Amino acid sequence: MEIKKMKELTSEEKKSLLAHWFRYYGKKIFTLEELMIFMEMVEQKVDAMFELAAMLYINGDGSTPVLDAIRSKDSSNLEKIMNKCRKLSKKDHNENIRLFVEEIITTFNHPEEAKPIDQKSFDKQLKEIIHNEENPSILNINLDLDQEDVLRTLKDCMFKDSEIKDEAPTAEFTYVEGIARSFVFCTERLRANKDKIAKLVDNLQIGDIPESFVNLCVTKNGHMWTGDQGMMEVLMALGIACGLIEYAQPREKWNELFGAVPTVIRTKGKKRGVIKGEKPEEFAKYIKEEDKKIQEEQRKLMPKLKRRSMNIMQKRQKY
Repeated sequence: MEIKKMKELTSEEKKSLLAHWFRYYGKKIFTLEELMIFMEMVEQKVDAMFELAAMLYINGDGSTPVLDAIRSKDSSNLEKIMNKCRKLSKKDHNENIRLFVEEIITTFNHPEEAKPIDQKSFDKQLKEIIHNEENPSILNINLDLDQEDVLRTLKDCMFKDSEIKDEAPTAEFTYVEGIARSFVFCTERLRANKDKIAKLVDNLQIGDIPESFVNLCVTKNGHMWTGDQGMMEVLMALGIACGLIEYAQPREKWNELFGAVPTVIRTKGKKRGVIKGEKPEEFAKYIKEEDKKIQEEQRKLMPKLKRRSMNIMQKRQKY
């Protein structure tokens, strides 16, 4: 873009320069939603916002005060800056605008590489954005609940290969029947991870009213932490194993529920937080139960499969 005087800039050029100024001259990370709010402000009063940006540039503030005003919904600090600028002489005001226009167009044409933010500062700012209820964020992130942490916890609570003999655990185990699969946890390590699991489960929107399994992808703060139902089932199973949550209905009633998926509820009273372990020799009965369920499912499917094969045979005979 060619360096011009402010009065020579078109409205679209000013908007492009202000979008660049907001991103390039800020000292904090921001969400896409906050950028959109800023651009709406620019759309409504492009000249006033351009002058405000010039005054903030001269003060050495950059765009951070505008971001702070958007988050706090308090523009009083910006109004003080504008009032201070109105007291400047016309000559000083024009000179400030000229310096800003030259600087902003120069960096717009040739932006320097942004300095990387350190991880500690990034995490701190991200937590402030996410946990600020007055500032709804479109970021689908929750620092207290992520898939990697859930997987690490699952891995730590499972039996290692050296702890399995003849396809059975050699130490006390805790069995949980999930939706699509069953889980066998090492009771000792489950107890060691209980506090961590409780913290993870506490991020889910599970309370005293039954909550559908399909909603477990969203945290109680409204952030989607996963789109993988298998991951949801893992965290649910860990919560059940630790006695923190439980199914609200028995499995035989699930078909009566919407989508044929269960609902879960917080475990109450003395049962809450109780981790039940069983001796290794008891594992055989669970294997037998699993075999019975598989056979039962196969029996239910057989009539359908026979009907389907008969239909196929009939179609073939027609041709």
